[in-house]
Amino acid sequence: MNWFFRWLYDKLRNADMSDKPYPVAANAIEKTNRPGSDGMNISVWAATGGHIVEFRKYDEYKDRNSSKMYIIGADQNFSESLSKIVTMEMMR
Repeated sequence: MNWFFRWLYDKLRNADMSDKPYPVAANAIEKTNRPGSDGMNISVWAATGGHIVEFRKYDEYKDRNSSKMYIIGADQNFSESLSKIVTMEMMR
């Protein structure tokens, strides 16, 4: 085990401990244009007595996340209610 401590001591002794900044690559980050990259996320959970639908959206200009939740009761038609909710959220 002494060999490790000697190796570590040599590496630390020979290391450049100056406060020079490290070189950083200057590559530009490109936005993706794939569908859904900046769209909204939809989550649907089954609950007692119906379903819970959550819409999450990120606004990059305001740097904010917004979230809206809807409850679809068991007595309502799930597909019709979900399509109405999605339509209203897409119009916002």
